Amino acid sequence: MIAQHSKNGTNMRIIDLATRMHVEHGIRISTLPEKTWHSYLIARPCLFDLDPRGPEAMVRFRAL
Repeated sequence: MIAQHSKNGTNMRIIDLATRMHVEHGIRISTLPEKTWHSYLIARPCLFDLDPRGPEAMVRFRAL
């Protein structure tokens, strides 16, 4: 999902990630150990770059 929205220098708002993951895949972050998308993403620094917390915070997929 994030890689799909992180092409050509674009980003994805973390709040949009939450909505899309629930609608398209039925995933609610509250059911995972991290409990928030920010915590989930920050625990995987080799995969994602993200902005500091806030309503407009963005996440980007790091190309491997």
